Amino acid sequence: MTKSIEKRTLESTIAGGVLFIISFVQAIVLVPFFLKYWGNEKYSLWITLYAFVNLMRTLDAGHQNYIGNEFNKLFHINKDEAKSLLGSSFKVAYLLGAFELFIYLVILFSGLHKKIVGIDETQFNVSFGILVFLIMWFLVGSVGGILVKIILPLGKYSRSLYLNIIIKVLETTCIIVSLLLGASVNVLCLAISICWLLYTAYIMYDIRKMMPEFYPWWKGGSFKEGLSNLFKSMVITVNVFIEQFSTNGIVIFIANIVGVLKVPVFTTLRTVGNTFIQATTIVLNPLVPELIRFHVKEEYDKIRSIVIANWFVSSLIVNIPLMFLTPYIKVLFEWWTNGKIEFDLALYLTLTMSISLVNYGKTFVVYITGINNLKALTFITSTRFVILLVIGIPLLKIYGLGSIGWSFLAAELVSSVLVPYYFVNKQFKKHYMGFSSKDIMLSLAPSLLLGLYYFEFYFFASLFFLPVLILIFLILLWVQWNTISLEIRNRLLSFLPIR
Repeated sequence: MTKSIEKRTLESTIAGGVLFIISFVQAIVLVPFFLKYWGNEKYSLWITLYAFVNLMRTLDAGHQNYIGNEFNKLFHINKDEAKSLLGSSFKVAYLLGAFELFIYLVILFSGLHKKIVGIDETQFNVSFGILVFLIMWFLVGSVGGILVKIILPLGKYSRSLYLNIIIKVLETTCIIVSLLLGASVNVLCLAISICWLLYTAYIMYDIRKMMPEFYPWWKGGSFKEGLSNLFKSMVITVNVFIEQFSTNGIVIFIANIVGVLKVPVFTTLRTVGNTFIQATTIVLNPLVPELIRFHVKEEYDKIRSIVIANWFVSSLIVNIPLMFLTPYIKVLFEWWTNGKIEFDLALYLTLTMSISLVNYGKTFVVYITGINNLKALTFITSTRFVILLVIGIPLLKIYGLGSIGWSFLAAELVSSVLVPYYFVNKQFKKHYMGFSSKDIMLSLAPSLLLGLYYFEFYFFASLFFLPVLILIFLILLWVQWNTISLEIRNRLLSFLPIR
C-alpha cells in the first residue's frame, strides 16, 4: 500500500460518488418508471419479493463479512494462514447457498408462502422468480461476495466499488429494458440473475489477475476449518439478519398486516432517508481498512480523530440538507410518484430523524464490525430487533403504517447512539483514551436541533425558526471543525479543489 490514506480515500470517495449516483437512479429515478409501466400493485409485488430474497441472502452475509475481516487482518501478518482461511471459506459457501434454497422450498410446499414471504403464491405466482434468484445465489453469490472482500488489504477499496458499479449498471439496464418491454416480475428476476452470473465470472477473472498467489481460491484449508469459521460467523449472521429485519423484514410485516399496497408508502419514504446514509457511507467506508489497521497497531488516537471528523461530515451532509428539504418534501414526493403513492408526513419526519441518529453512530458501528467485536455487535442488533418487534409490530396493528417511524426512532436512539458509544468508549478506556463531555454534546447538538425543527414544523407548519436554527447549526459546525485535529482537517481540505 504505497499510496497515502488521503489519496486512497479520495479515489474511493470518487468511486463511491459514482456508485451513489447509480444507486440514486435505482432507488429514486426508477420509481416513476415502475409506477408508470407496472402500476402500484405489480410494483408492490416486486418490492416485497426482493425484500424476501435479500432477507434470505443474509444467511451467508455474516460468513462473508467474518471471512473478509479475518482475511484483512491475516493478510498483514501471515499470508499462508490467509490462504488457508480463503480455501476453507469456499468449501462451505456452497453449503450455505444450498441451505437457503432448501428453506424456500420448504416454505413453498408447506403452504406458508403468504405468511412468510408476504405474497399469496396462488394468486400472483412469483415462486419462479424467487427460485431463479436463489439458484443464482447458490452458484455464484456467496463465493463472489467473499472474493470482493479479499482485495481490500491491497488498498483496493475503490476497485471493489467499481466492481459494484458494474453490477448496479447491469441491474438498472435490466430493469429499464424489462419495464419498457412489459415483462413480468418473474422475467425481470431471470434477467437480473443472468447479469449476476456474468458479473461474477468477470470479477473472478479480475481478482485472479490482481492476486495470483491466492489462486485457486478453493485450494488449501479444510472443510473442518471452514465449518469452524462458519460457526464463529454465526453471531454476525444473526446480527445481519436482525439488521435486515429493520428494512426487509418490516416490508413483509407491512404486506401481511396492512396489505401489500401499503408497502411502497414505507419503502419510498425509507428510500429518501437511506439516500443520506449512502452519502456518508461514501466518505466513511474507504476508511474501514484503516480503522482495522489502527486497531491492530493500537493507534486509538487516530481512530478517535476519524470518529470526530465523521461527526462533522455527517452533520454537514445529512442534517442541514434535511432541514432545507423538509418544507418542500410533500410537493417533491407527489411529483416523484406522480401522485400514485400517498405521502405520510409523520412517517417521513420520524424515519429521517432516525437516519440522523444512524449517521451519528455510524463510525462506532463500522469500527465494532471491522474488529469483529461480536459481543458488542450482538447487543446492538438485538436491541434494535427487540424494540422494533415490541413497539413497531403492535403499533402497526393498532395505528397503521404511520406508527412504524416512531419504533424506528426509538430503536436507532438505543442501537445507533447509546449502545455503540458505550462499547467503543469501554474499548478506548482500556488504553486511557475516550471522548470528553464537550465532544459528545457538540456531536449530538445537530441532531437535537433537527428534532426541534421537526417538532415545530409538524405541529405548527411554520418556518419562522428555521433561519435561527440554521445560524445555530452553522456556529456548531464551526466549533466542531475546530475540534478536529489539524492533520485530519488538512486531509479533508485536500479533497477539495482549493488550496
